[in-house]
Amino acid sequence: MKKIDEFLNLIRRILSNESISIKIYIVWGLITLLMFGFMGFLPVSKIFLSNVALLDDLYKNNLNLEKKIDELKVAKEKVELVGEDINILDKFLPDEFQAQNYLVDMSIIFGQSGYSLDSISFTNKDANEVNMSLRISGKGNLKDLVSKLEESKKLNEIQSIRYSVGSREDSLNMTIKSFIMENK
Repeated sequence: MKKIDEFLNLIRRILSNESISIKIYIVWGLITLLMFGFMGFLPVSKIFLSNVALLDDLYKNNLNLEKKIDELKVAKEKVELVGEDINILDKFLPDEFQAQNYLVDMSIIFGQSGYSLDSISFTNKDANEVNMSLRISGKGNLKDLVSKLEESKKLNEIQSIRYSVGSREDSLNMTIKSFIMENK
């Protein structure tokens, strides 16, 4: 018991000395600050790092939404330009891609212009358009062929024409983009 009292008296004397007790309190405060600082900094830094990835995703989504808004503005301008004539477009733009219909229509158009359809391949087909590569041969009227393609039941855009003249018959390679009306 006497040893405990001596120890407690020693602690009281040390703590009663202001310069020593201030140093002890400062060291204790710094140790406490460092311990709680590290313990608090780890979870906060993990949360911050996860939020950086979230902010990056939000930024990319915002850019994509801005692009969609621009596309919608362009589409709105086109719809306003067409106006009430949209019913006319319904007659010319097919609702879906059917290869046999394209094959029959192209064969008829080329036959009327004096050409025969050797081959047709559909190179790219998406929701709004189909690209066709055609090989044609014969001795026909190219100007008449182009005008018939432009006046056909389908809305066609001629991308390229390669024409080579032969002794018996001419050959043409054409790329045509035909548009499709989306069904919604």
